[in-house]
Amino acid sequence: MSGKPRNVAFLIIDPQNDFHEGGSLAVPGADEDAVRIANLINDNRDKIASIYVTMDCHHRMHIAHKGFWTNDQNEMPAEFTMITNADIKSGLWKAAQPENQMHVEWYTKMLEEKNRFKLTIWPEHCLVGTKGNAIVPSINEAIQDWALEYSTVVNYIQKTQHCLTEMYSVFQAEVPLPDVPSTGLNTALLAELGQTYDRVVVCGQASSHCVAFSVRDLVEHWPHYSGDRPISDIILLSDGMSPVATFEKAGEEFVNEMKDKGVTVLKCNQVIL
Repeated sequence: MSGKPRNVAFLIIDPQNDFHEGGSLAVPGADEDAVRIANLINDNRDKIASIYVTMDCHHRMHIAHKGFWTNDQNEMPAEFTMITNADIKSGLWKAAQPENQMHVEWYTKMLEEKNRFKLTIWPEHCLVGTKGNAIVPSINEAIQDWALEYSTVVNYIQKTQHCLTEMYSVFQAEVPLPDVPSTGLNTALLAELGQTYDRVVVCGQASSHCVAFSVRDLVEHWPHYSGDRPISDIILLSDGMSPVATFEKAGEEFVNEMKDKGVTVLKCNQVIL
């Protein structure tokens, strides 16, 4: 490839091993998505100005992992258990550390008031320092080759590091914690994406969760941070993402919602940068 890069950014959401085949929270279709994403990057290196890669970075004792919770029988909840505010008030589930009990009562109440996903106990995934946390090889090779060719760096954005809140969106936590600024709205990233690049291409995992919540936040704040540029400058790769198993409906609803809002939704082989 040759020539000066054009002003296009890629925002790749959580392309990590644990969301791909063999991972603890593997998303059906993610491996094929990753190959298409990598091919698109390889074919358009000279047109990409920046690549942002978000990374789920969990501690084991996270509010959405089983070890955070217990019951009167000293049992942990099964994976994919959904814990409601009523469950906590009734004593069905409680925080394993008593000092967190008031927080989980408040937290689940806030989730329900904001009409967010119910607190779900996920398989432990993307733990800091594990292989599952690393970028899937197909995408990693493509972004490293791009970085080497243009003597630049990939922008890695770690999320979900705070154990007392979930963070599907790269831009803010499900319930921002008042005393933890990093869980609040990331206005700097919104402004950088909205004001620096001609177009932003979004892909990754999963369309039902982290991609969906990230793009919804980007779209909601785009007019303010982009100077009223058209929403169509955001390109969503429909075959560069897949839903978590059993959440297929949520993934479909997200894509349809983004089309209705004016986001450009394309397959990888339809993208012309």
